[in-house]
Amino acid sequence: MLKLADAPLGEFRGAQETGRHEFVAWDEDVPVGYIDCGTFDCWTTWEGGPDGRGVVGVIDEPSGGMAYVTDPAQRNRGYGTEMVLSLMRLPELGHVQFFGAGVEPENTASVRCLLAAGFRPLDPVADWEGIVYYGRRRP
Repeated sequence: MLKLADAPLGEFRGAQETGRHEFVAWDEDVPVGYIDCGTFDCWTTWEGGPDGRGVVGVIDEPSGGMAYVTDPAQRNRGYGTEMVLSLMRLPELGHVQFFGAGVEPENTASVRCLLAAGFRPLDPVADWEGIVYYGRRRP
């Protein structure tokens, strides 16, 4: 996301990008994590790879794709879940109706974080890149 900060908004896997939002999470004066959310006109399921078909599914509502990381020294304290939930409450993301995030199944900490925040797998089987996508509609 940081590399894209100055790039024009574009299309990604069949969805039109509508914005980019990045935040550092703090606990008093200690930075504990980073979260970003790219916003799109819809959420798409993409099948890539050599025989990929491109877009194979669409959730036709304003969507946000999240990525986040917690400082390794601050892990297992609930910061990841709180970052996700706080991001969903931000006024500048008030138009987003569906939030999603992709996780490698072996990343059990991130899976637990998303489940604790009310996300559920869109498909429990990893995609062509080895990623399981989790989603949640705005509460």
